[in-house]
Amino acid sequence: MNKVTSMEAAFEDKKPTLILGGTGKTGRRVAERLTAHGLPIRIGSHSGEPSFD
Repeated sequence: MNKVTSMEAAFEDKKPTLILGGTGKTGRRVAERLTAHGLPIRIGSHSGEPSFD
């Protein structure tokens, strides 16, 4: 049986991954790593415009 990982599924899907808190210390690192792998992202943050509240 061939098990598909969530990372492999994300590569096939190409829908953006929403990163909540993407401007913070951890969220920024996650965003950088996903974009380095060529995955589309969307960042939600309190400090962004428009605010993600």
